[in-house]
Amino acid sequence: MTGDSSLGLPLIESIDLSDEDKKFVKASLWRNGATPPITTAEQYARYKRIAEQLSRKHDPHILSSLSFIRSPDGVLLTSLEARMSEWEEVNSE
Repeated sequence: MTGDSSLGLPLIESIDLSDEDKKFVKASLWRNGATPPITTAEQYARYKRIAEQLSRKHDPHILSSLSFIRSPDGVLLTSLEARMSEWEEVNSE
């Protein structure tokens, strides 16, 4: 999933993540605006932590709205969830 990575930078600073996780997300966004595929269980756990933080930040009703999905938070959450689903599918076999 690609997009304008600069839109996500204020979001990353505003959520409750460790400095290490913030650096990881920023590095991911700077790779052509794409969320890299998950290659390790540690990376999966990190994506999951970040996705959970984003989900907790918003009301469940808002999470399913089109305006949220198109927002910087929504784009990042959707891309993280897509990568986690890919990882789960490959590693459940």
